[in-house]
Amino acid sequence: GTFECPEDDSVHAGVLFISSYFVLTGPGAHPSQVSIAGVEPPPTNMPTILASHVEWQTACLDTGKVFTISLHAPVAGSEQDLDTCSFEVTVYNRPPQLFCPEDGGVFVADLFVSTDFRTFDPDGDWVGVSILDVDPTPCTYPYIVRNHVEWQSTCCDTGTFYVRLVGVDPCGLKDTCGFWITISDDPDPDFYFWVTPVTQYVPAGQTAEYVVELHSLFEFNSPCSLFVSGLPNPPNSADFDDPVVTPTGWTWLNVHTIGATVPGIYILTITGKEIGGPVEHDVVVFLEVLGGFSDVDDRADNPNTPNRFVLFQNQPNPFNPETDISFALPERAFVSLTVYNIQGKRVATLASGEMGAGTHTVHWNGEDEAGNSVASGVYFYRLKTKQFDQTMKMVLMK
Repeated sequence: GTFECPEDDSVHAGVLFISSYFVLTGPGAHPSQVSIAGVEPPPTNMPTILASHVEWQTACLDTGKVFTISLHAPVAGSEQDLDTCSFEVTVYNRPPQLFCPEDGGVFVADLFVSTDFRTFDPDGDWVGVSILDVDPTPCTYPYIVRNHVEWQSTCCDTGTFYVRLVGVDPCGLKDTCGFWITISDDPDPDFYFWVTPVTQYVPAGQTAEYVVELHSLFEFNSPCSLFVSGLPNPPNSADFDDPVVTPTGWTWLNVHTIGATVPGIYILTITGKEIGGPVEHDVVVFLEVLGGFSDVDDRADNPNTPNRFVLFQNQPNPFNPETDISFALPERAFVSLTVYNIQGKRVATLASGEMGAGTHTVHWNGEDEAGNSVASGVYFYRLKTKQFDQTMKMVLMK
């Protein structure tokens, strides 16, 4: 007969380890005849024999040790002699990894602050995250909710703070990270645009109209000059009813086409520049000029099908809490449209499947895949096909 131990192995601390089967053959041989002769060094919990394998509940205190497990079994045909074998088991546990944002950002006092972090454990362990410290100590202390640092700031909290987090796995191994966050009672004034609609469709020779609205952030109240580029018939094929607007004001953008305008999709960039100041922002919309057809399904049958892949800026942006994302496909394609947070973690899948050629708009309600509303912050949306892959940024402001 033969008696063979399992091969040497390694196992993660704190799990139920079952080795490879040992082999016992010969007249009258049975696994119940095998017993554990010893374990060196002594482990937290002793292994046991179950059927034809060794079972062992490892512990965190066993981490980093190499254990030699010895087995013995009666020699076939002998009532006194024992056959022995041994094998080694290495117990390991790798530390977790904790990732903070590079910069927590600037927020207004008395507003709710929410900053994402990300954890990873190479062993698949759960990682508990807590706030290690905040320097200097704020009047109101932040707290952890899921993968967010949340903070109901007050006017007393104005200043720049360094927040340190610690992530701990079940065996006590840890990692730390930190980020700066500024609470301001006087942030730099800024503005953003809303342009509607995102897409206009007009037959060649007609005029497309867009509404351009200027909204204030942090008490921005300066007048802005408006410009547009990417026109189908430059240089004088568009005009604003009023080329200067102020916050909460709006104007019409009129884009004129002619009979000879080449059908297709045109990317229009609307730029607002603070008069006498440095602040400037762009918004991208698009214009589809039709050549007598309104249905854009297949390039072979329809010359108005978009001639290239395009991913457009979401509208509105910033948004609260809903927005629309538009894109153009020059041909039928399998499309994936996915939203990620600033740490690169997937938040929501907005589209996944085959779509026909043409322009498409997908709505996002600001919720993750579990149906939970996401926190304020910067997000990225990625359009991917076999031939095209592009990512753009958007901002959720609650």
